[in-house]
Amino acid sequence: MEQQKPSKPWFKKWWGILLIVIFFPILVPYLVWTATSWNKIAKVGISLVCLFIIFMSFSSSEEAKNQALELTDQAEAYINEGKIEEALEAISQSKSLFSDREQNKAFALEEIINKINSEDFLKTSLLEMSDDDFELLKNGELTTSFVDHPVLNDIFIQKLFENADKRAEYIAEKEKERLEEERRQRKEMIEKAFSAWDGSHRNLTAYIKENMNDPKSYEHVETVYWDMGDHLIVMTTFRGKNAFGGVVKNAVKAKVSLEGEILEILDVIQ
Repeated sequence: MEQQKPSKPWFKKWWGILLIVIFFPILVPYLVWTATSWNKIAKVGISLVCLFIIFMSFSSSEEAKNQALELTDQAEAYINEGKIEEALEAISQSKSLFSDREQNKAFALEEIINKINSEDFLKTSLLEMSDDDFELLKNGELTTSFVDHPVLNDIFIQKLFENADKRAEYIAEKEKERLEEERRQRKEMIEKAFSAWDGSHRNLTAYIKENMNDPKSYEHVETVYWDMGDHLIVMTTFRGKNAFGGVVKNAVKAKVSLEGEILEILDVIQ
């Protein structure tokens, strides 16, 4: 039989070592009192040292938390004075000391500051503003709440006021983007009705084949179209056998919708 290797004791395995490191201040007194023959004074001394380590750890953590909250309060004070850069520095220090997002409002303050400093937020706010609100803004009477912080909200409204002349530019830019998107979607819709392989119009090809003497003889030659705004004029030239079996060239011109539906056959050219 194959001899099996004895398994390692738990405290020599990786997870055991990790547990020892994590619970060191608690584990050491336990081992000292249960697994050693040291005298009582030594055991008490080791236990007190471990308790001191635990106390200092909690004390240090609580001190860092208090320092972080003080820095957050300092950041608020800077904001009230209009010193945003100093506020951001205090916020950064606060976050590094205490990273609990729920208890340290430095995180929320930073998000609001980043938001009011965002060019996109400024642009969106001016674009979405009603004409009535824009008049209030220009007259210095706008009281809309854009962010959940009174002082930062006032700072942002001042930024809106300073950039009010850009609103017309933003509106023109948005309209241009809208028209470009409409053209893109329209072009995409039209192109879907045509074959990417030979450029033929799918529905017109189907119509031609349905009305041929010999649909199997259909051979596409060329398809062209004219964009008439609300519809297309499509002309397909093709070859096929006539009633006497001869191969002839014909063309069909049709009015079709932008979605590709045949609205009317305009001409059959033989």
